[in-house]
Amino acid sequence: MNSPGRNCAVTLAFALLLAPGALAQSDKLNLTPVDSAFELDGVKLKITRFYSEASFVEYSPPWPIAGSPEIARMPVPGMDAQADIQRVQTAVPLDLTNDEAVKKFVTGRLPKEAEDVEVAQVERDALKINNKPTVEVTLDYVIGGRRLELSTLLVQRSPGDTVYLFSLSANPANFQKLRQLFRRSLYSITEF
Repeated sequence: MNSPGRNCAVTLAFALLLAPGALAQSDKLNLTPVDSAFELDGVKLKITRFYSEASFVEYSPPWPIAGSPEIARMPVPGMDAQADIQRVQTAVPLDLTNDEAVKKFVTGRLPKEAEDVEVAQVERDALKINNKPTVEVTLDYVIGGRRLELSTLLVQRSPGDTVYLFSLSANPANFQKLRQLFRRSLYSITEF
């Protein structure tokens, strides 16, 4: 004689065998910023949170931030510059230790109209985000008759086909100053 509880357990076990990833939670961050705050020594500090199914990451952006599930944008007030955090799903895992593959990936994400693209530098672990290895590609290009410099820091939360890009583009006159400010802000990232 079958009991209803046993049938339920057998059905659940069978469903899990058919869908082995059914209980796995995604660690992919939703980059829609959620305002939050915490208090430190009596001072209330504003932070931004990004959530995944299993956790959240906190960040203190240097500029106003807005976004959607796959990209958070930070236009720099009063300047021809913008910083972005982007989640990118790759067709196959990107080997962040392969400089040529990383350069090709970053340059391939430039607008089609980009001209005179020159990769200036590829730097490993320029900074680590929660002890995760990174690689940074710095390049310059011309678009619409104006020259821009771009810094893109690539990192993965876990091995696989999801890469997070922390990018800053600006005109050459402001690039280094803004790059330093953006990079310093990345040290505020927690639980990445």
